[in-house]
Amino acid sequence: MILDVRGEICPYPMLKTVEVLRRLPPGEVLEVYTDHPPALETIPTQAARLGFAWRIEPVRPGEWRILIYREEAITPSPGEGTRETSSPSPRLISAEQLLQRLKDPMLRILDVRPVLPEAASGYPFGHVPGAIRLDLEALLAPAGPGPEPLPSLSLLETRLGALGLRREDAVVIVDSDFGPAAGLAAWLLEYLGQASVAILEGGWQAWLTLGGPVEREGRLLPPARYQAQPDPSRLATADWILQNASRPDLLLLDVRTRSEYIQGHLPGALHFPWEESLDLHPYPRLLRTDLLRARWAALGIGPEKEIVVYCESGARSAHTYWVLRLLGYPRVRNYKGSWSDWRSRGLPYVVGETPA
Repeated sequence: MILDVRGEICPYPMLKTVEVLRRLPPGEVLEVYTDHPPALETIPTQAARLGFAWRIEPVRPGEWRILIYREEAITPSPGEGTRETSSPSPRLISAEQLLQRLKDPMLRILDVRPVLPEAASGYPFGHVPGAIRLDLEALLAPAGPGPEPLPSLSLLETRLGALGLRREDAVVIVDSDFGPAAGLAAWLLEYLGQASVAILEGGWQAWLTLGGPVEREGRLLPPARYQAQPDPSRLATADWILQNASRPDLLLLDVRTRSEYIQGHLPGALHFPWEESLDLHPYPRLLRTDLLRARWAALGIGPEKEIVVYCESGARSAHTYWVLRLLGYPRVRNYKGSWSDWRSRGLPYVVGETPA
């Protein structure tokens, strides 16, 4: 099977690859074509976590082919990766809880999975009953050329309103597997002041595992007026980081892969890969909260800090932002522009395994 993601930037090559891998028939090889260098880190990392082997081959200068094929199934190690119950937090909802709320007229279910016809995957091929599709690429597409990591507030309001969404709605976000797409949508809506936002833990995988009902007919809501109330304390920019860099309570957290971190990171940034907050079996779920807090405390990540999370373009970091907020860390910001924005501005950075 061939997946061509040339011309697409982080996190979309990774998200689309994961969606295809979850449906890849036994014995078949997936060929991913990309011209986005960060994808050479993110795609193999996620492929390996799903039990696949991989190798990278150059196609021509600036373009690569990633060959991904099955290994033997990975079994979870006992102990650390397990937990007894799902989180009761309103920021995270289980498939069982969502099933009980399907008839709630005030609930809006947003499906943010990429649509991949070649894999018969995504919203048109089956979704949670009543869900509407939220195309993150279209929502976040800039109105024109420029370095801004987010569209204008008025444009976001127009696009969300066209979906029939209001700021007062209670929202549940469904992605493929409780990954960066869900985190990005949840962070964005919280930044815009959404009244209530939760992520379906385990995403579409959890819904299918439960045996939840599946709908294939598309849903459209009447257009609504979305009136955002942005919370600037949830967003970090390069200028804000530079202005606050000397504060002793400021903590920068890089959630990219180890290799990406070593190749260059913001001065003083600690490293914690985003996916290490998850237990992947039988589907991605939040790791036990006591284990997470202990790991973060060992790194010096505490609730007394104001934490700025970043990755390549703000999606993986949005996921970690959501987990931190889920666990009660009060002051967390997502640097939406992240590493790509920092480097484009020619700002100083550090190479190697140490923060500074």
